[in-house]
Amino acid sequence: MDFAQLKAVSLEERMSEGFDVEAWLDRAQAERAWLIFFTHDVSDNPSPYGAGRRAFEAVADAVARRGIRVLPVKNAVGLARFAA
Repeated sequence: MDFAQLKAVSLEERMSEGFDVEAWLDRAQAERAWLIFFTHDVSDNPSPYGAGRRAFEAVADAVARRGIRVLPVKNAVGLARFAA
């Protein structure tokens, strides 16, 4: 497993223009790939590095609708490492 090849997508409010969560999820599912979403904070008034509450909920809802498994990276690594 090459950790440098993992896809990580920022949920920062300042980077949200043109962000298409469905396209990211389509690609990850088609490639059977990991997809890591990250942000610093989540609130109605996020920091410059944070995500708005509604935007974060939209991502969480899209993931849940698709039935995608959600894990912290360390747990996903353990699962991948010990999978037969």
